[in-house]
Amino acid sequence: MLVEGESMFPTLDASNRIVVTKTTALERFDLVVLQAPNNKSKYVKRIIGIPGDRVEMKNDMLYVNRKTFDETYVHKEIEGSSLSQHTNNLTLQEITGNSVVPEGSLLCIS
Repeated sequence: MLVEGESMFPTLDASNRIVVTKTTALERFDLVVLQAPNNKSKYVKRIIGIPGDRVEMKNDMLYVNRKTFDETYVHKEIEGSSLSQHTNNLTLQEITGNSVVPEGSLLCIS
């Protein structure tokens, strides 16, 4: 698969080629490839929430079940950026209307 765009930078660069295979159960922070619902596009995303997790982003810090995860890629300086904060503050409740990731679902971000 050819990576297009910069949403996964610095983990993946645009024009990287990746081979995708599933060999184990999916876990938090695994990368996954998702099929777009309305076209043939595929997207690479990172799992940040598994069933039962409470997820929040606040001041560029990821909180899962009230535990802080220092995601260094969030703090990576973006060339030419004057942003003091690189991610929006949000909670799972704001995204999905649920306070926890539902059974049978995963929460992914780029």
